[in-house]
Amino acid sequence: MFIPIRKGTSINPASKYDLDHMYFEKNRRVVVDYGIDIILPGLINATSFGANDLQSDFYTQFSIPTTIINKGLNVNCITEGKLILDSLEDDLSEVSWPLYKVTYLRETLYLKYSSFLKIPSNDMVTTSLHFGLSETEYYRLLQLQDKNSKYRIILSDIKGNLYSTQSFKITF
Repeated sequence: MFIPIRKGTSINPASKYDLDHMYFEKNRRVVVDYGIDIILPGLINATSFGANDLQSDFYTQFSIPTTIINKGLNVNCITEGKLILDSLEDDLSEVSWPLYKVTYLRETLYLKYSSFLKIPSNDMVTTSLHFGLSETEYYRLLQLQDKNSKYRIILSDIKGNLYSTQSFKITF
């Protein structure tokens, strides 16, 4: 039986070493140092309320419940994020809102003051992500909102890697 193996620029038949190496690599799991999965509930109801805390520069904020899984070997931190409106007819201007704070286990973490959400390795946390809007952004959101609007959440970790969700719908 001829099993072709590329070595450099030529193609040769596989040796016993090549077959042993292929068999060893077949069931090997690739584990990353830093990696995050973002899981959202099936139906997303964004809770909107006034940003009345003293740390806020925003007119209003809304929260989205989220589960974040750290699938890496090291402890990871969420350093920043944003919510992006995906389905605009003109893709010239990106409409996005910053991740303002994270609530986790009765603790509020303000990202602008370097209070990052720590996620232990191979663990998950269930949080609420709060996105802040100024008054003009809030009214623009209400103007752009229709039944077909889709959104994405992008989170950044401690190494600067970006992780995105799939597009989803929000009901306000």
